[in-house]
Amino acid sequence: MAFNIKEYPKKYFKKKSAFGIVSDLVFIILIVLLINPGTRTELSAFFIKLASFPPSTLDAEAQVMIGASSANWQLTNKEGGKVMFKELNQKPVFLNVWATWCPPCVAEMPGIAELQSEFGEHVNFVMVTNDAKGLVDAFV
Repeated sequence: MAFNIKEYPKKYFKKKSAFGIVSDLVFIILIVLLINPGTRTELSAFFIKLASFPPSTLDAEAQVMIGASSANWQLTNKEGGKVMFKELNQKPVFLNVWATWCPPCVAEMPGIAELQSEFGEHVNFVMVTNDAKGLVDAFV
């Protein structure tokens, strides 16, 4: 028995329930959205948010100390000014390496913003990226 492409849709719709057809269409639409570069990051970030927990504070024993060589890091703040990493050591530092195109990075930002609003006076929040300033400003 040969495969007949013209008969396949008739057989498909005859065998499937309405729920099965709708779920197949939703699955196809999700796959297309994940393949499309314009919607990939946002959709991936949405699913990562669904499956992950917000960041939490670490006990002092679980916190990591950065080596002395990091004191010479030169960072650029939001306004474009230069800041030496060693100038931030008056308070604990929340250091995160991220990118605007990274779905997990996009997904974690609301949780980090929540932490910053809660602990911003007591902790330096440092977000390190090599994205262009225009991209970062648009993201923020």
